[in-house]
Amino acid sequence: MIIKNNETNSFLKQTSVAVIGTTNSDGTPHLAPIWFTWDDNKAYMVTSRHSQKWRNIQRKPQATLCIDHRMPPYGYVIIYGVVTEINIPLYQLMKPMAIRYYGDDEGTDFAETFRDNPSFVAFTLTPYHIVENLEL
Repeated sequence: MIIKNNETNSFLKQTSVAVIGTTNSDGTPHLAPIWFTWDDNKAYMVTSRHSQKWRNIQRKPQATLCIDHRMPPYGYVIIYGVVTEINIPLYQLMKPMAIRYYGDDEGTDFAETFRDNPSFVAFTLTPYHIVENLEL
């Protein structure tokens, strides 16, 4: 699903911590905060290969991402999509993301922990359905 709405694209490019939803093996939902970058109509993310969210994604490669604005008027975008592991250097993805969330110095230092680190995985969420309420 390609987002053609400029307001939605602008909202998704802001620095927000999202909540990703995956499905546990017993069918219950698993929710976790996560950083993301919105580019090319996909959400790019990184997580530990040992995290519950990644184990859930390995079993069922679908997820929901909720991005909200927690100040009035409380806008949100919810993205339902398919998850795909991507094979790119983690540092390449994490450095601009970490700088966006932490600032130049701390972000650059934080991103270094992802250089050649096989414990983490990069993935995309490609939307097949989007719900939004952006009356900002």
